[in-house]
Amino acid sequence: MKNPRRRAWELGVSLVEQQSMLFDVFVKPVLSYGCEVWGVDMLNRADCSSVERVHRWFCRRIQGLPRQVSSAVALAELGRQPLHLFWVQQLVRFWNRLQASMAEPDRVLAWAFEDTLALMREGTDLAAGSPCWCRRWQQFLLSAPTDSGTIVWLTELDEKTVVERAAAAYLRQSLEPALTKPEPESSSQQQPVAASNISQQQHLPVTPSLT
Repeated sequence: MKNPRRRAWELGVSLVEQQSMLFDVFVKPVLSYGCEVWGVDMLNRADCSSVERVHRWFCRRIQGLPRQVSSAVALAELGRQPLHLFWVQQLVRFWNRLQASMAEPDRVLAWAFEDTLALMREGTDLAAGSPCWCRRWQQFLLSAPTDSGTIVWLTELDEKTVVERAAAAYLRQSLEPALTKPEPESSSQQQPVAASNISQQQHLPVTPSLT
């Protein structure tokens, strides 16, 4: 990440918009390579691993923001979405290709898809201690907010709907810390407590000194 940014600076590419475009062209494809396979593991985690942290670091760095600034704010200032929403988009397209492959049973892709569905139905994957790809993908689809509609399993998915559900879940997760953070006590509320402590100290029994 540092070398591309240095090279961009040498070429005079200093605008935030231009650097964001370079990130999407050169870095984003590398970070998202093969996300159709490993993406289901990352999406079911609270934090999308070091891959997403690279993106967050980049967004803070080009804006000169300190580390204390939340990732949601850093992304919103640039009008960008977290990388995992792009992974969701790619996964939906991959899922729809899997659905289409069922019409051609002679394809290797269809065989692999049928095998992982069989593992899910029989529960063999859970017995082995490793959920199969289809089960993890289903867990992610079910983790969306309940007010964002329903999705029928084993059907072609609407890309826009699934991405919007994932975006709503991300927004809700980003706002939860701010909503649950306790409000600091005002100075007017703290003053009586301090006064009561002082009054209690004044009435403490005095132990006579030994001479």
